[in-house]
Amino acid sequence: MRNGIQGTDNVVIDNKVALDNVVFDIRGNGNMIHLSENVILNDTSIRIYGNGNKIYLKENMAVESNIMILMEGNENYLEIGKKTTLLAVNFVLADGSRIILGDDCMCSYDVHFRTSDQHSIIDGGGGGRINWEKDIIIKDHVWFCANTRIQKGVTIAHETVVGLGAIVTKPILEPNVVVAGNPAKIVKKNINWLRERIQKMGEVIHTV
Repeated sequence: MRNGIQGTDNVVIDNKVALDNVVFDIRGNGNMIHLSENVILNDTSIRIYGNGNKIYLKENMAVESNIMILMEGNENYLEIGKKTTLLAVNFVLADGSRIILGDDCMCSYDVHFRTSDQHSIIDGGGGGRINWEKDIIIKDHVWFCANTRIQKGVTIAHETVVGLGAIVTKPILEPNVVVAGNPAKIVKKNINWLRERIQKMGEVIHTV
């Protein structure tokens, strides 16, 4: 674990966690990172540039490898739920926005969550900036396949599968669905999903 913490009243709370190649780069005041019991972080970069930001990783949440959390500005909030697993995921938040990822979610590699465009788009008629930050809310037990993008302002209902390469730009409020495409749309309804892979002969193969 490597720490680069500048400022005052920055707190990292950890309770029986396993950390391997974790970098904390914090520049600001009053920021908090709370790592709950049995959290596992591998190859993780947490970068906070601002004040009053909070990260809350709940019990038994696990990073298999290579995630990046970037917070810019003040009072951003990231919460990752119990037993959620991540593989090569990026979280980008700015200027008081939130990302809440529910319990028992599963993220494959190259998954991106962004509450901010990080640059300003200005109304041509002189009306000022038009691309403000918006929250992302993910309910419990959502599976994100590889190469997916979750854009600002999105809510996704529980028991959803976000298909390979999907770009989600609008809320998915119906549960138990598969969404796919760019922009993502519902392609199948009335589904559930398991982490275990069931073979044709009925044998269950346990996977992470």
